[in-house]
Amino acid sequence: MVNDFKHFLHESGLVWDDAVATREVQSPFDHAKQGRLVVVQTAADPKDVDGYTREMLEAEFGPTVAGLVSEVTEDNAIYDEHPELPHVERVRMKKQDYLERLMDDSEGALMIAAADKICNTRSFLEEYPKLGSKFWEGYRGTPERYLRFSLAFNEIIQSKLSHPLAIELDRVTKAAENIINETESRRPKSN
Repeated sequence: MVNDFKHFLHESGLVWDDAVATREVQSPFDHAKQGRLVVVQTAADPKDVDGYTREMLEAEFGPTVAGLVSEVTEDNAIYDEHPELPHVERVRMKKQDYLERLMDDSEGALMIAAADKICNTRSFLEEYPKLGSKFWEGYRGTPERYLRFSLAFNEIIQSKLSHPLAIELDRVTKAAENIINETESRRPKSN
């Protein structure tokens, strides 16, 4: 929907903040003079988002960057191939595939994936104490699924990457595990 910023607000963690308002404003940049549109001949049909994106990345940034982006990108086709399954099961399958592919990723891709997860986990550690169980409403998940994925991801990075990023990932993952376990243990159990 045009002029609807709900997706952005959710992705940025602002959807729960009642003080946040959105509005459309004219850009201060003269995009016609300052912007650059790159159009290249591609073999992939633009409707083939993954193939087209890879070709565009390769044309603009070279095969190394395109390869790294490909390695760290979750395969959404897995989600789309099973419309008969519930959303939760399709997301689980997509995440499981990502973890399996992570085992074969290059060191550069592992570093990017670890840095991304560190950033996401730091955001979680900042937001979760403020929101408590309300966090899971916007996340569309459960503490158990979040932890299962985070711990599995961390285990793979720890086994494959010898780098300061692995140390920081382990630290923030354990902090997230601790805060979830503490918070969830204080929650009243539903019968």
